[in-house]
Amino acid sequence: MTDRKLQDGLKEILLALINARGDEDDEVAELAELLPPIESVATYAEEGVLTTDKGLIIEFEDGTAFQVTIIRSR
Repeated sequence: MTDRKLQDGLKEILLALINARGDEDDEVAELAELLPPIESVATYAEEGVLTTDKGLIIEFEDGTAFQVTIIRSR
């Protein structure tokens, strides 16, 4: 496992939550309701964050944003 693989996997999971919200036929829709609506998910590289760390920027529809940094510990 690499930091990039983890970053990309987490991004795909969060994108699946975005796409599932409100879709009664999607099994992930119930999980999507556990969080406030997510507006967007992007990697640090996609957003031009000046770091060599891998990570995600998660923006919610209410304007709240979080940065999640991924640092390998072993």
